[in-house]
Amino acid sequence: MSKWYCSRCGFMYNEAVGNEKLGIPPNTPFASFDPSWVCPQCQTPKDKFIEVVG
Repeated sequence: MSKWYCSRCGFMYNEAVGNEKLGIPPNTPFASFDPSWVCPQCQTPKDKFIEVVG
């Protein structure tokens, strides 16, 4: 499982945890998000998120 952060505002999505507020269950891969998905905080497109390694 990976963590992804928004390159614009720093919003973090952790695949292992999901996001209860957004209705995303734990263990949901970021890759499974619709291509039109945007950051819930700043509306930055999905393709501008950066995978955090380690």
